[in-house]
Amino acid sequence: MSFLDRIPPSPHEENNWVVHEGGVLAEFYDGDLLRFRCQVGHAYSRDSLLASQADMLDQALWASFRALDERANLVRRLVRDARVQNDTGRAWRFTRLFEQVEQQKEQVRLAMLKDDSDDSTTLAASFRPAGE
Repeated sequence: MSFLDRIPPSPHEENNWVVHEGGVLAEFYDGDLLRFRCQVGHAYSRDSLLASQADMLDQALWASFRALDERANLVRRLVRDARVQNDTGRAWRFTRLFEQVEQQKEQVRLAMLKDDSDDSTTLAASFRPAGE
């Protein structure tokens, strides 16, 4: 019997499992304190789990932003190349694609700005325009 089998289901929710860093965490109460534990035995308070998930989300959003930025740079070169070759059809298609990628970048940037914590050290905080 593993320690996860010994943790009773939460009386507050049907699903008492939380996914974290690709694994599952068991939810349990230590007195009145809600805690989470992985199969290895690492324990998290609700605050440390929220902070850890926020960091993972920041990293994922930052990776998405970089990938979209690289795509925008490639498509910008393709637009320029199509224009040099007087291929208006390709230039038009790549211009539309460039606009879509730029919109996606903006959506990711805005998601990065929606920081629920007051922690200014997160990656999202580094994307706040001056004056925010």
